[in-house]
Amino acid sequence: MASTRKALVEVFVSKYLTLTVQFFSVVIIARLLTPEEIGIFSLGAAFVSLAHLLRDFGSAQYVVQEAELTTDRIRAALAVTLGLGWAVALTIYLGAPYVAAFYENEATEKVLRLLSLNFFLLPFSTVNYAYLRREMNFFPSAVAGVSSAVIEAVVAVTLAFAGFSFLSLAWGAVAGTATMIVIGMFFRPKELPWLPGFAEVGRVFAFGGRVGFINVITEVSRLLPEFVLGKAHGFSEVGMYSRAYGVVRLFQRLILGGLSAVLGAKFAMIRRENEDMHRAYLHVVACVSCLACLFYLNLFVLAEPFVLIVYGDQWTQAIELIRPWALVSVIGSFTMLSERLLTNVGEVKRVVRMTIIMQPIRILVVGAACVKGLEYIVWGLFVVASIRTVIYYPQLRQVFSFTAAEFFTLVTSTLVPCVIGAAGTMLTMHLLFDVFQLAQIVAFVLASVVGFTTWTAMVFLTKHPLHQHMGDALSWGLGRIGLGGGR
Repeated sequence: MASTRKALVEVFVSKYLTLTVQFFSVVIIARLLTPEEIGIFSLGAAFVSLAHLLRDFGSAQYVVQEAELTTDRIRAALAVTLGLGWAVALTIYLGAPYVAAFYENEATEKVLRLLSLNFFLLPFSTVNYAYLRREMNFFPSAVAGVSSAVIEAVVAVTLAFAGFSFLSLAWGAVAGTATMIVIGMFFRPKELPWLPGFAEVGRVFAFGGRVGFINVITEVSRLLPEFVLGKAHGFSEVGMYSRAYGVVRLFQRLILGGLSAVLGAKFAMIRRENEDMHRAYLHVVACVSCLACLFYLNLFVLAEPFVLIVYGDQWTQAIELIRPWALVSVIGSFTMLSERLLTNVGEVKRVVRMTIIMQPIRILVVGAACVKGLEYIVWGLFVVASIRTVIYYPQLRQVFSFTAAEFFTLVTSTLVPCVIGAAGTMLTMHLLFDVFQLAQIVAFVLASVVGFTTWTAMVFLTKHPLHQHMGDALSWGLGRIGLGGGR
C-alpha cells in the first residue's frame, strides 16, 4: 500500500507540474498561432500518434505485466521496440510527401518529417521506463515528464515568437523527446540489459500483437475526426476540433494518465499474488469515476468562460463542441479504465474481442458525423459511448464478479455529489457574473472553488469510497506541516 501511495504522489506531482507548464505554453501559443496553423500541426501529430502505437507494439505493457520477466524477455522487448521504432520512423519520413499531396498542403510534409525524428530516439527509453513502472518506481518518469514538458514549452514558445509557425510545435516535441531519453539514461537500472536479443521475440509478439491491434484500432477511431475533417472541411476545422478535444482530454492528462499507469501496475501485481480483484475493482472505479464526473460536469458549466479566458475569442466555435462532449464523457466515466485493467490482469483476448466489435462501430458512426461537420460529431460520440457501455458491462462483470446492484450503487453514489457540486458551480457563476457582473475570470475562479468545496462536502457526507483517500491525503498534508498526525 505504501509503495502504491508513494507512486501516486510522484505521478500526480509530476502531472500537475507538467500540466501547469503546458497550460501556460498553450495559452501563449493559442494567441501566437491561428487555428489553421495549429490544425496543420494537429493533423501531423495525429498521424504520428497512430505511428507511436505501431512503434511500441505493446512491448512496454508486456514488460509491466509479464509474470516471469527474464533477461532474454527484456532483450526481446528491446529488439521489438528498436526494430519497429526505426521502421516506423523511415515510413513516416518517406511517406510524408504522399500525405501532404492527399491533403493538398505542403506544410504537412515538413511537420511529419520533423516529427519522424522522435521515432529514432524513443526506442532507447521505452523498455527502461516500462521496467521502472513494473517495479512501482515512478520517480524517474515523474522527473522526466516535468523536464520534458519544460524543454518542449520553452522551445515551442521561443520558436513561435521567432515566426516558425506550426514548426515551432514540432521542434518542441522533438526537444521534449530528447530530454526524456537523457533523463532515462541517468535512472537506468544496472540489471537492465543494453543489447537486444531474439530468443523470446515470439513471446513478446504474441502479447504485443493483441495489445498492438487493440491500441492501433482504438487510436485510428480516436484520430478519425482529424483525418476526415482535414480533407472534407479544411485545417481550421481540424484546429477547432483539436482544441475542443484538448480541453475535454484535460482529465486524462491531469488525472487518468497517472492513475492508469499506477493502477495498471498494481492490478498486474494483484493478479500475480492472487489477491481479491473484486473489491479492488469496485473501489478503484468508484473513486476514478467520481473524479471524472466532477471534472466533466463542471466543464459543461464553465466551458464558455474557460475557453474565452484561456484561448481567446478566436476559439469560440470550440465551445459548441466542448459542452455536449463533456456530458457524453460522463457516460464513459464508469468504464474508462476497462482496457488497461483487463489487459493487466491477463484478459487481453477478451479486450481484442470487444475491440473488434466496438471500434468498427465507432469508425462508421463518427466518420459519417465528421463528413457532415463539427456540430454532428458529438451526436456520433454519444451513440458510441452508449453502445460501448452496453458491450463492456457484461464482460467486466464476468472478470471482476460484481453484481448489477453493486454497479448501480456505484453509479448513483458517484453522481449525487458530482451533480450537486456542479449545481453549486452553475449557481455561483450565474450570481457573480450575470447578476453582480464581476470580472469573468474572478467569477470563474470563485465558482470553481464553490463547486469543488460543495462536491468535497458531499463526498464526505455520503461516505463515498473516495472520502477515505481524501481524508488520508488531508491528514498526510497536515502532518507534513506539523499540524496533524500525518498518517
